Amino acid sequence: MIKPQMRGFFEGYVTAMLWANTLTDTGAEIVPVDATAERDNLAWSAVRELWDDAVRFVDVMEDDLFAATRWRSWEELGHDFALNRNGHGEGFWSRGMDAVGDRLSFESHNFGEKHLFSESGRITPE
Repeated sequence: MIKPQMRGFFEGYVTAMLWANTLTDTGAEIVPVDATAERDNLAWSAVRELWDDAVRFVDVMEDDLFAATRWRSWEELGHDFALNRNGHGEGFWSRGMDAVGDRLSFESHNFGEKHLFSESGRITPE
């Protein structure tokens, strides 16, 4: 059964992945797409990978995530996961959540970096 909080967490995670972690090849170099990546262009394989990562993170860090809702919404927590795991200099650790934020940040880094790749209008896992 899917936990009710997963929808918010997943929405925040996907939104942040699209604007902060989607790359494209300009022919000369690989560059960030920034805010132009759109959810409708996500390939099913990308949705599946993002969902699987979100579910695993929530399963592993459930207690700390519930504690973190004192400071942040589930959607904001998903956003922080995307920023933290890719080393953007913002995320759980910078939200004033003390040890809870530190543990969430540490585990985010353990998940490793994840990027999406935009090519011909389709966004796929890198």
